[in-house]
Amino acid sequence: IISYISHAVLADTAVTTYKETGSVRMFDTILILDKTLTYNLALLVCGAMLKFLNMLRFNPIIYRFLTIVTRSKYQLFWCSFLIVIVFIQYAIVFSLTSSGKLKMFRSFGDSLVTLCVSLLGDYDMVALQEIGTYLGPTIMVSFLIVGSIVWMNVMITILIDTLSTVNREDLPNDEARLLSLLLDRLLQWLGITKKRTLNKGGDGKMQVF
Repeated sequence: IISYISHAVLADTAVTTYKETGSVRMFDTILILDKTLTYNLALLVCGAMLKFLNMLRFNPIIYRFLTIVTRSKYQLFWCSFLIVIVFIQYAIVFSLTSSGKLKMFRSFGDSLVTLCVSLLGDYDMVALQEIGTYLGPTIMVSFLIVGSIVWMNVMITILIDTLSTVNREDLPNDEARLLSLLLDRLLQWLGITKKRTLNKGGDGKMQVF
């Protein structure tokens, strides 16, 4: 709110000053405030989306999906880590073999960008023949096989294996939990009930008060 009001006031003042005197003032400050306002709006939208996703976990389908991702996060992490190593290795190989002949492999950074674009299907086998008639295309084909077919199959296999494990379990009815949570918050806001606390009884079980 502060950034929005400051931006609006300074912009109106600057435009009025320009119309009256023809001098340009405070436009650098207005530009900074405009960027600040944009970043603040982006943070607000991002926070709202995260809050929305946090509420979506009560949906059975989303809850099942989040359970699958949560349980397979370590496998997915190491799989992604290995593919990053493969990217780096292929980028080094292309940088060394091209020897500056091709602009897209002139540096290590250019090689990484080119490999990422190649996975999307944008590659030039004719240009790769400048590295070697068979060497350049062979390296690129091997990279596409490892980067798209092998890696994607490994990721899908991990998710399917975790899915089969989750499907054998009885997941809680989170729609009922959501309704109970909303009802409790509404009653607390109206002052009808107190906040629930969990205590252990003599039998070791959790009791709600």
